[in-house]
Amino acid sequence: MALMRRRSGKLTAGGVLSIIAGAGSAISGIVTAVGGTIGGVPLITGAVVAPLIILGVIAIVGGVYALKVKSWGLALAGSICAFLC
Repeated sequence: MALMRRRSGKLTAGGVLSIIAGAGSAISGIVTAVGGTIGGVPLITGAVVAPLIILGVIAIVGGVYALKVKSWGLALAGSICAFLC
């Protein structure tokens, strides 16, 4: 008999919240990178925007893995990145 993995409500909530936090961070980083200038002078440099986008993408991937109950380590890394977002 194959082992069946059961997904708890806490795991689902954590995955969804991680995806939401990651999407918010990635979108705000992209919007800031694209439209963050006044008169051609950048308001925020790439050193600030790039980590926002990277953390957001890792949080999204970790949230997806948490929902799939696939990789506990990647889900944990995604939730940590979501916390930092």
